[in-house]
Amino acid sequence: MEKFYIAVLNSISRIGTKTTKKLIEIFGSAENVWRADFSQFQNIEMNQTARENFFEYRRKNPNAVEKLIDFCNVKKIKICSIYDENYPPLLKEVSNNSFLLSWYDFSKR
Repeated sequence: MEKFYIAVLNSISRIGTKTTKKLIEIFGSAENVWRADFSQFQNIEMNQTARENFFEYRRKNPNAVEKLIDFCNVKKIKICSIYDENYPPLLKEVSNNSFLLSWYDFSKR
């Protein structure tokens, strides 16, 4: 489930991999970031536009995570985050590695 929260956070304008990683470190998980209220963001050093975009996106798309899960299930898309145990170990060692991997699951035709 965490990987879907990560994917949604990464889809928000001005919130990229660096900001997502930083927020996960602060809040403990991407799900906690998604559920945090505005007051919890007050003392976090981050771009003001990114902060505003986050809360605006979440207000307009409260079910974004559930919708992404449904979409991936229907389209047979798999997602893996750098925090998942099945993330390729050698890819973790590459600087500028991809935070999320996605692929079509051909085995489920």
